[in-house]
Amino acid sequence: MKSKITSSDIFDINKKSGALILGKNRLDDYATKFLTKYCKQALVDPMPLPVEEILQDMGLTVQEVSLSSNLDVFGCCLLLDAHIDVYDQETRQYTSTAFNAGTVLIDPLSEAVFGEGSRRNTLIHEALHWEKDKRYFEILEIKSKNASEKLYPILCRQSETFYTPPEGKNTKENEVRWLEWQAHRLAPRVLMPKNSFKKKALEFIQQYKEAGENVILSCDTLIEDLSIFFKTSRLSVKYRLIEVGLKDTISRFSDYEDVYEEINSNKDFVKLTPVEALKIVDTDSVLKGWISDGRFVYADGYFVLADIQYVKQKDGVLHLTAKAKKNLAKCVINIREQKFTTYENADKDFLGYAVLRKVEGIDNRLLTFHPKYQSSLMCEPEEAYQAFYKQLASYDEQEEIELMKMIGDPTKSLCECL
Repeated sequence: MKSKITSSDIFDINKKSGALILGKNRLDDYATKFLTKYCKQALVDPMPLPVEEILQDMGLTVQEVSLSSNLDVFGCCLLLDAHIDVYDQETRQYTSTAFNAGTVLIDPLSEAVFGEGSRRNTLIHEALHWEKDKRYFEILEIKSKNASEKLYPILCRQSETFYTPPEGKNTKENEVRWLEWQAHRLAPRVLMPKNSFKKKALEFIQQYKEAGENVILSCDTLIEDLSIFFKTSRLSVKYRLIEVGLKDTISRFSDYEDVYEEINSNKDFVKLTPVEALKIVDTDSVLKGWISDGRFVYADGYFVLADIQYVKQKDGVLHLTAKAKKNLAKCVINIREQKFTTYENADKDFLGYAVLRKVEGIDNRLLTFHPKYQSSLMCEPEEAYQAFYKQLASYDEQEEIELMKMIGDPTKSLCECL
């Protein structure tokens, strides 16, 4: 009996809008189609994908510009001629700048902060938009220029890496978010094609086994070797090993639980003490950028949006509203907690993270922040902040103890206090 076809099995084009419809079970099929056109050899022989050559063959031009103040936006591909807001690191201002279709914009700090794998992933991400979404926006521009201007361009945001749009929501905004979901899921599959990636992983494992009778197989070593070979991030390799069906194999390795702790066993939206809040912000400029740009304040252990929907004050102290407590993902920065056991390349797994070690007896834990895990946080910071400030205009700061006043002050962002 044949299994029932679901939305996860669809690989089609919306005949009216031109949008690619791609289910999660067909992602590798599209990656294969893309590589068959641009680098067929990568489907047969394991190799680091020649990313720059592929973009040249596609007629794309790469230009480095800053697209956000907090490194959330890594890149953008101009599918149509358009103006893009470019951020100036010195003046801290955005300037609307014209670019031609076929230009790929990428933040020059992305590689410096998050590694070579991040840059390569972003470039392929944008190349995929050019390949699969250009026709969609051309049609949209003809049908409705206002809608096109509202939805375009698609920015490659770290915070949307793990975001999945709702199914069954038939709006143009949601359709575009699915196009972005596709690009996030497809890029690692293009950089590490299923069959050739699995082939190389098994080759490495066999080499380790042949190294000696008492060899201890290590996930850390395998992930590092694959990351270096394919020139991708270690996190992408971790997920890819599972996606290609090697979980049963690597889960027998001695350090599997330690290396995969971040993926398998973590706690989201952890409360911070005031001291922990100050320390973790002080460790990372990216987190500082998120807090200052988003106008967050500290309340009840969280960095929460300065919005009267989410924050109230009582007796000179800020607290979360009932709505905020029920919707943490929408209004607070996601600080995660995980157990931590060190291994050789542990530092590389936390490249680009804000990290604070938390030791309680023999229990060693990490508190971490990364833009990738902020997918549900949606806000219009300046407007929300101004409304919040007016609502608390009569707030008497002298009633608050010094530390709480410092990180809960509604007239300043946390970073301004620091």
